[in-house]
Amino acid sequence: DLEPFFKSFEIWDRKAYNTLEDFKAGVPPEPFITGKADAAKVVDYYGTLNKLCAMGSVEKMYIPPHVDKTKGVFDNQLLWEKSFIDMLMAGPLPINESSKILEVGCGRGRITYHT
Repeated sequence: DLEPFFKSFEIWDRKAYNTLEDFKAGVPPEPFITGKADAAKVVDYYGTLNKLCAMGSVEKMYIPPHVDKTKGVFDNQLLWEKSFIDMLMAGPLPINESSKILEVGCGRGRITYHT
C-alpha cells in the first residue's frame, strides 16, 4: 500500500529550520519530528523507499552519475564513491589516511561503509 508513503510527504513540507532573524530574536528551533505519529511517517517513507530501491537493484538510496557506462548502478556507485574520496584526499582540506571524518548523511550508512 503506497498511501502511507504519500501521506508521509506532509512532514517533508514543514518548515524545519529557523532563520537568522529567528535566532537573533531568541525563537527556539522548531522540531522536525514532533512525536510518535511523525516517527511512524518517517518509517513509512523510508520503508517504501527501501523497497523501491531493492526492486531497481539500487543498493544505496541514490543513483550515481555514469562513471563507466558498461557497469550497472551498484558498480557505478562504488566508482563514484572512490572518485569522491580521491577528490577529498586531493582537495584543499588537509585530509589523509589517518584523518577522522564525520559523515553526516541520510540513508542506511552504506556509503560510509564502503568509503
